[in-house]
Amino acid sequence: NRIAKIVKGLQAFARETSSDPFQPVKIGDVLENTLELCRERFSKYQTEIRLPYANESSLYFWGREEQISQVLMNLLSNAFDAIQELSEKWVQIDVRLVGGKIQLSVTDSGQGISQDIESKIFTPFYTTKETGKGTGLGLSISKGIVDKHQGKIFVDHNSKYTKFVVELPQLTEPQSLRRAQ
Repeated sequence: NRIAKIVKGLQAFARETSSDPFQPVKIGDVLENTLELCRERFSKYQTEIRLPYANESSLYFWGREEQISQVLMNLLSNAFDAIQELSEKWVQIDVRLVGGKIQLSVTDSGQGISQDIESKIFTPFYTTKETGKGTGLGLSISKGIVDKHQGKIFVDHNSKYTKFVVELPQLTEPQSLRRAQ
């Protein structure tokens, strides 16, 4: 059953979705399907995944599930890579509703991102990773996806740790929600 979920997730993640129509998407489905793809990697390298988001996982947004999954996968992968040399290795995923916006955040045990690097991280081909470890396209592509979903992606400087936030408009239209269920 777990293997079937992983295969289904990989098929959805790998297919081209840019021409798919937007539809109601449950944020909990994005989280569940994305985590299924990366749980084993985190476990293998003793990196804890913290998931205190359960209360808000039933929220919906208007968009493409696979694309927001791609954004989440990129944030998780970046967080994983950034903390591997630390003694305390954890990544936390939160979902909150703030002023009609779904805030999906990925926080890791790192100590944040400096202002000079932050001004460049969403630029195509900019990377802080060593040669051969990254293309510098992940955050740029993620920003483009989030922009197309009428959202924002940003670094939260109020956090003691490294924290990226993806903000998407909440879908509250009942007829659209009924079609999604």
